[in-house]
Amino acid sequence: MQHSTDDKSQGFSGSTAPGQVSRLSIDELLSKTRNLAETERRITIQILHHLAEIEKRRAYARLGYPSLWDYAIKELKYSEAAAYRRISAMRALKTHPEIQGKIERGVLSVSAVSQIQGFLKAEREQAHKTYTKSETSALFAQCENKSSREVTRELAAISPLALKVQKERVITEDRTEIRFIVDAGQLNKIHRVRDLSAARLRNPGSYPELVELMSEVTLDEIDPLRKVVRERKTHQKEQKKEPENESEVESDNRAAGSVSLKVDQNVALITSEATAVSVGSQGERGIVAQTSRAIPASVRTQIWKQYGGRCAFISAETGRRCNSTFGLEIEHCKPHALGGSSKDPENLRLLCRHHNQWQAIQTYGLGKMEAYLKAKS
Repeated sequence: MQHSTDDKSQGFSGSTAPGQVSRLSIDELLSKTRNLAETERRITIQILHHLAEIEKRRAYARLGYPSLWDYAIKELKYSEAAAYRRISAMRALKTHPEIQGKIERGVLSVSAVSQIQGFLKAEREQAHKTYTKSETSALFAQCENKSSREVTRELAAISPLALKVQKERVITEDRTEIRFIVDAGQLNKIHRVRDLSAARLRNPGSYPELVELMSEVTLDEIDPLRKVVRERKTHQKEQKKEPENESEVESDNRAAGSVSLKVDQNVALITSEATAVSVGSQGERGIVAQTSRAIPASVRTQIWKQYGGRCAFISAETGRRCNSTFGLEIEHCKPHALGGSSKDPENLRLLCRHHNQWQAIQTYGLGKMEAYLKAKS
């Protein structure tokens, strides 16, 4: 009967108060642990379904989060790896509901499912290969009852290219960790460069120092801005030379004019390219006006500056501002379709794509927006 009281206090069936665990017999300890693991898997399935519905409704946006990923980490307190595994498994469950029973029984782990999802994405992006539903189901079956390392080996045997993942993780403001996988041929090339550059490296065994040297050598060769600087320095040196006669003066002037013109042209070219990149970056963030809405360029710039190039959504519940810089779009507070102005800055604000979609769902309803987003994709 004591167990019944403990079960209620712990909130789920079969649980035992921490202080009571040491009093369990070996048989009870093993049995209860197995039951708890089964309960954990059932709860995991429920979490995956809840995450799917939260993503469908963009419910995380109401709390000020720019993505389901941020919500899972900051609100649900998952680690980045745990959040990734659950979100990947949730999306796999949408298209392959048959794996639910396998996850519940422990035949297929959430980790294995997320590995397969990552593998399929890499195959699409790198090998331009798309797996059919039956082929994907076969992959899930192939990875049943296997550890994470065993799953990695299975997938590597199918396509080693798809496993060449790279990771970039910010450690501090001026330190970033970069991890990637290379094959034997690439490693031999890196070692060859290191050996040839040993005399120029303070620490020949330092990969960061080697990468810095390789970057400098490459930039010296292909960076047009560095080429301009070199030409200017050469021109300045030539100007310091004293000409021997008038013909040399005239020749030097023509040469100087030629170099100056070339330098100016290169600078102009670089400047125009930089401007194009800047405009392109803003375009990717949604700052380029949609022709149907015709937001004036001056208004777009004003909105961008007003919100500091960050999502302006503030949750009414938590007071949290999103502040995302990804996928920014200009939102009409009163929708354009309902007569909202595209020229009045008071009717416009900067939102990330997720919060723009959240606002649209509140205005037009989930059903209509689902159909719109599906057609758009």
